Formats: sequence, C-alpha cells, structure tokens
Amino acid sequence: MRKVTNPFFALLVVSVCTLEALTALSCAPHGGRQFLEGRTGIDVAEHPVCGAGVADFERCRPRDTGGVPWEQAVNFPAYSLPHRIARSGGVDRIMSEVRAHYLGSPFYAGDVHAICKDGVDEQIFPEGSTELQDYDLAEVIDDRVIKPVANRMRTLLVERESPDASVISRRFENHLLAEVHDRVQARVLWFVTRYPGGIADLSRERQLRKCLQESRDRQAQVVTGVAGYMVMDNRIDSAVGSREIVNRAFELALRNRGDEVHIEPEFRHALGTEWQQRMTDVVHIKMPRNDMTATAWPLWVQFQ
Repeated sequence: MRKVTNPFFALLVVSVCTLEALTALSCAPHGGRQFLEGRTGIDVAEHPVCGAGVADFERCRPRDTGGVPWEQAVNFPAYSLPHRIARSGGVDRIMSEVRAHYLGSPFYAGDVHAICKDGVDEQIFPEGSTELQDYDLAEVIDDRVIKPVANRMRTLLVERESPDASVISRRFENHLLAEVHDRVQARVLWFVTRYPGGIADLSRERQLRKCLQESRDRQAQVVTGVAGYMVMDNRIDSAVGSREIVNRAFELALRNRGDEVHIEPEFRHALGTEWQQRMTDVVHIKMPRNDMTATAWPLWVQFQ
C-alpha cells in the first residue's frame, strides 16, 4: 500500500563540514541533502530529506527489493512534466506520469527512451508499488519560526497586562503567515517506485512488448525502479528571512491602535534578530528561485 506522509523536516545552514557533521557522516558524497540542494537552491542539512522506502537515510538508498541492486545515478536523466499536469494534476496524477515515463523504458546512449510507450495505459504501472514523503517548506517555517516568534510577542503583551494581547499577537502571526506563504512555495516529494516482478512481469504485459523489443535490439537496459525527488514547486524569495518581514507584521498588527500599545525599538530589534536566527536554523536559501516546471530528479535506479 502506498504511504503518503507530511512530516515537518529541518533545514539548516551548512557552509562547511563541522566536526559534528563529520561525526554524523552528513558530508557523505552524493548524499540526499546535497543532491536536493543542487536542484532547489535550498541548503538542507538534517534528517529526513527522504523517509519512505529507504534503508540508508544519509544517502537515501532505497530498501533492497526485487533481487536487483539499486544503483546511485546522480546524472540520470530528469523528467519535466507537461505543464497541464504539473500545475493541476495533483500528486496522484503527477506520480502516475512519472511511473509511466520511467518504468519499463529502455535506457541506452545515456538517455531514457519512453517513446515506445506512446498510447500505453498508465494503469499498467502499479500505484501500490510507489512510496512518497511530502515536504512543504512553508509549513515547516510556520511550525519552527512563525509560532515561536508570535508566542514571544504574545508573552510580552501578556506581561504588560495588555487587554489586546491575544488580538494583536494573532494579527501579528497572521501577517507573518501571509508573508511566508507569499514568498515561499517550495514543495518536494521523495518517491520510490518500481515495477514488482521486474522484467519477468514486464514481459507479460502486451502493451510493453515494443519497449522490450527495442531494449533487445539496442542491447539496452530496462528501467524497473526509480527513486528520487519530485520538485513540485520551487519559488523562493530570499527576503523572507529578513527583519523587515517582522517590522512590517508589527506595523500591520498595531495599525489603528494609536498609542495604546507601545513596543520599544529594542524589543523590535530583538524579535527581528530572533526571526533571522530561527529562519537560518530552518533554511538557507542560497539563491532566489522561480522554477515553474515540476521535475522528477532520480537519484537511484534499478536496471534489468
């Protein structure tokens, strides 16, 4: 049965391998974090960046199934989904497209040749053989940055016995939420999908005979399993971590209240600093991004 989860995951600034990182083997070559970072511009440092169906959380190596070893393939051809599917297809439709593109396709001359499956019914690729883990960066920021900073604001107002403490702090939190969700649309699926039974069962599927014949004619390998990242959205504004975000939320939360509530500049500065530090502890955006095409990036592949 396919599993879809949506856990919070931690993202941390890592410029060099610290002693702690070396102890945790977090600088292993071609690890899942480094692989994802290179394709999203997000510096990811803590587990998990993959979870479903893996045996090695550091490299994101899938569990051994089917009697065929998984091969790490960091330069395996990516697949950009058609725009109509990427924008409105939903997770199930997107993963159906990914399965249909890769599974059963001949691989030769350094590329995946899926044209032999034109007109093939996508339902022949079993949905139950796919495992997913869903990461939404905006939700992580909400949980690990917005809520703690808003709670500190609320505590200050309560200590001052402000009658508007709950109203102001709620408005403050809502404005922070609006800023984050406007500036961060970054969503990634970790997926592991394979054709159960491998090439023995693929050969029984009439609709795939053309692909198998092509693989024999070309003396090519056939893709029977793929694991990697589906980058659903990658639109990120690096300004989301600036203190200006907090200052603007302050002004909007206190609007139309005159001098009823006074927030000292020192406290504003401290809260802005806390926002920046917490954001740094969650995500380091190496560059602004505006990638609009959903793309599958395989990291591990099974061939037969």
